[in-house]
Amino acid sequence: MNRLSKKFLIGIVGILLLSCAGTIAFHTVFLERYYLHEKRGGLSAVCDGLSKAISQGDDIGAAIAETEAASQVIVVRIEQFQEKDNDAVNDEIRSAFQEHGIGFQKYWLWEEDQNRILDEGSCRRLYEQERLDYSLLVEYRKIGETLYVVTRIVPNIADAFGIIHTFLLAVNAVSVAVSILMIVFLVRRIVRPLAEFQAFAERMEQNQFVPVQVHTKDELEEVADSLNSMGRRIVCDQASLEAKNRQMEQLLDNVAHDLKTPISLIQLYADGLKDGLDDGTFVDTIRTESRQMAEMADRLLYLSRIDKTEQEMVQIDLSERLARLIEAYAVLAESNHLTIFHELESQILITASEEQITSLFTNLITNAIKYASGGTIQIELVKKNGQAVFSIWNETDNQTLDLARIWEPYYVGEPSRSRSLSGTGLGLSIVRKICERQGYPIECALHDGKLAFTVAIPC
Repeated sequence: MNRLSKKFLIGIVGILLLSCAGTIAFHTVFLERYYLHEKRGGLSAVCDGLSKAISQGDDIGAAIAETEAASQVIVVRIEQFQEKDNDAVNDEIRSAFQEHGIGFQKYWLWEEDQNRILDEGSCRRLYEQERLDYSLLVEYRKIGETLYVVTRIVPNIADAFGIIHTFLLAVNAVSVAVSILMIVFLVRRIVRPLAEFQAFAERMEQNQFVPVQVHTKDELEEVADSLNSMGRRIVCDQASLEAKNRQMEQLLDNVAHDLKTPISLIQLYADGLKDGLDDGTFVDTIRTESRQMAEMADRLLYLSRIDKTEQEMVQIDLSERLARLIEAYAVLAESNHLTIFHELESQILITASEEQITSLFTNLITNAIKYASGGTIQIELVKKNGQAVFSIWNETDNQTLDLARIWEPYYVGEPSRSRSLSGTGLGLSIVRKICERQGYPIECALHDGKLAFTVAIPC
């Protein structure tokens, strides 16, 4: 049993024991007193009713008889009470009790009580009969010159209360035992999921995700579901981070690979210039390689800047913008023995970043020109369901393209990595980054020897 279970059990069992002890103490100390208090109050109410009936002029005998029948009391009347001495009054009361069949072992109206009655008009006494099973609760009430002795037999409840206390103690003991068993069961149901949570945390600390299995149909199950959801997110984020780290390592390797050749050439031709070996092409070669390095650096910086730079959103006529881009790249396509066929729906207006839109479609068009194996490139722009849907596809002989990796930096479709074809290998990475940044859905598909890209932009 763990510490939390012990705390629960000790605390709850302590509360139960204190509650039982308090109940028993109340019954033992106060219940009998309360019973007698209620009897005294009831007898006083009877005497008040009798006094009221007599003061209203009702027939005394009838009032006494009605009181005795209704309240189960005995009423003794002593005439000329003030003129009689104490012994005479006691004899008369005891005789009246005997006439009414009231048995008693001890009874006496003390002289001080008699004087109190004369002074205050009433007095109440409880006469315990030690060998009998009852006591006599008597209230003396002086009305005019007459003393009315109203007596109620009170059963001796000490034995009854003793039985009740014993029974109550047994019931409480059984209740506490049953309660402890139920508490142990409930505590285990509560603590067991907490142990599962602790084990889950320890496994997550070791990068091991094992879902928590808690089925309590309460808040603990909701906590377990939240932990499982958190664990899945952590695993996904960790996998994504590891993938990004691998991509970064691959990116660094590719950058180093692509920079090594121009740097080596620049160094080689610079040494040739120093040694006087220039045939007239060394400077041009150095400038060409320098421009290629600068272009690579610019595209890397642009790729990293897409998420960090806020772009001004303006209204753009996408139909006109694409027509100009296609016209501009027609010469490059012709030099690669390609023809661009396009079908553009006119006057499609969008609100977007002018810089990013231009970069997006420039990279898609140049990618199609570089990797097209057939003689045609097809471009289409239509307005559909409130979106400008752009599609571009080209023929390709490379059926081994990994479409899941095609967006990765430096993943190029030309296995030879020919510098004349593969470019920087960052174009599609820039395309994907822009689409993610602006929330444009983009798809890539390879079917029947054609590689197609489709992007949708809200109008």
